[in-house]
Amino acid sequence: MKKITIFVLVLMISVFSLMGIFHPKVNAAFNQNQLIGDNTFSDSNSMSSASIDAFLNQFGNSCISTNSGFAAILPTGYSPAGGFTYGGYSTAGQVIAAAAQVYGINPKVLIVTLQKEQSLVTGGVNFCNNGDNNKYAAAVGYGCPDSGTTYSYSGVSLYRRNGVVVSTVGPTCVNSAAKAGFSQQVIRAAWLLRFGQQRSLGNTGWAVITGSWDNSDDLTTCYAGPMTQGSFSRCRGNAPTFFDGYTTIDGTAVHMNSGATAALYWYTPHFNGNQNFYNIYTGWFGDPNSGCPNASNVTGATSGSKLMTYKIGGAPRLTFTQLNNTGSGCTELHSMNAGFQSWLLHSATAMNATDPATGTIVALQSPIDNQEGLVNVLYSGSNGNVEIHRMSPNLLNFPGYYDVPTNLGGVTPTTGKFVSGDYLGRGYQQLAYVLFSNGTGHVEVHLFDPSLRTAVGYYDVATNLSNVSSTTGTFVSGDFLGRGYDQLAYVLYSNGTGHAEVHLFDPSLRTAVGYYDVVTNLTNVSATNSSFVSGNYLGRTYDQLIYGIDSNGTGQVETHMFNPQLTLATGYQDIVTTLGGFNPTL
Repeated sequence: MKKITIFVLVLMISVFSLMGIFHPKVNAAFNQNQLIGDNTFSDSNSMSSASIDAFLNQFGNSCISTNSGFAAILPTGYSPAGGFTYGGYSTAGQVIAAAAQVYGINPKVLIVTLQKEQSLVTGGVNFCNNGDNNKYAAAVGYGCPDSGTTYSYSGVSLYRRNGVVVSTVGPTCVNSAAKAGFSQQVIRAAWLLRFGQQRSLGNTGWAVITGSWDNSDDLTTCYAGPMTQGSFSRCRGNAPTFFDGYTTIDGTAVHMNSGATAALYWYTPHFNGNQNFYNIYTGWFGDPNSGCPNASNVTGATSGSKLMTYKIGGAPRLTFTQLNNTGSGCTELHSMNAGFQSWLLHSATAMNATDPATGTIVALQSPIDNQEGLVNVLYSGSNGNVEIHRMSPNLLNFPGYYDVPTNLGGVTPTTGKFVSGDYLGRGYQQLAYVLFSNGTGHVEVHLFDPSLRTAVGYYDVATNLSNVSSTTGTFVSGDFLGRGYDQLAYVLYSNGTGHAEVHLFDPSLRTAVGYYDVVTNLTNVSATNSSFVSGNYLGRTYDQLIYGIDSNGTGQVETHMFNPQLTLATGYQDIVTTLGGFNPTL
């Protein structure tokens, strides 16, 4: 975190330009409020260890390239309880890649930080072997205060060059009796930057390193750095506090537009150092605020279009989402203003486009921090069970913000549906998996516990509802009767009446048929032309059920709002929106 003078910065830029290393996007505009996007910052797979070493070898005088004979102690075998174990000496690329993978940070961020702090990437003639080994012990400036205060170490292996182990007695920025030097600097910087990003976004579930080296993770430690805007907790278990997102940097109020921006200002609390970071990153790797990292659509997959309700500023908004085939290559979210005639928000989230056959998007007000957000429910994760990946409140950090493997298995798009609601009147929403037909022959409702880890066994209910499939009807949640809790509703597309029917579940979630059954005036309803959503769009004391129909000859999506008795949809409030047609089955 040492500062680099303007003269040195200009000299570095000139040298880089002469070497032909700078990326064509070097002139991308610097925004002090948005140094780098969270999606780019968290892209730990952007470079392999081999590609990192190849990048370093482009610089003829690099201090840490394989061509220079540099090698460092290799961190291996990480676990949250035990930290890293260590192997023999290896390349800088392998050290950087290992730290990036463990802490979920882009290795490009670490490469740029190595250059920003000690110029080890480009090096220079008579720069790497001039006897100043402290540049390796302070490789990324971790623990190096601006005052220049240093600690002492002795007998510590810093690195190896051309087969010769280098250790020394002298000043360093990290006081440790164990594996010090280059590897420790890179690992700790990776942790600190990722920790600052996650905690500034309100993720108190992200751990910290404690102990003399890195031998344990501690969730109880509080975070004291800049915060992004929103209601978050600094400490695990504390009530959320609203933060406006502003931090004073060199006497200027700066808004933390991303958690990554907050992390960089926490690491280096000055403009010149972060301007330097931005210039180097842009010159080598392009604009750090552009779209999803390595984004592309999934070839041959459907678009995953979906109507849903998503709260923005506490107000329910009719929202159109797409998992795939979007202009940005990201999962996109588009929310409408009240009245459904204009757009409030267009957002390309940090989640890359994905195949909708593998998962779905659900809006959920999390019991963890009471924040409204989006979760991607992955039908079958790497362990064979459902996985839940939660986006950060600003939708710019995913995955890694909140990733949960559950105990729920055997789920496909046709076996059941995921919905959310405050079904038990506890003041927070719970994710529910509604299984269409199981061994009982009836629908089953499985509520997730507040941690989102347990569905099977936490609250399992066999209902009196039978003969349900993905084509006969759908499930939607809302406080339709204004009772202060959400009712689960089953909308039967077409029964013997020829009209859609609405069946509300009782508070125990066991009874649907007979508890509150309504034959509506809605006809010609099927899974191929319609979608049902709910929300308090009119600012009343209850949620309104909405039937969204694709096109219907107008070329636009139509919304038909049900009356409070749930009997009338057509004619109660019919609106042709500005949203173009979509396929509700995707």
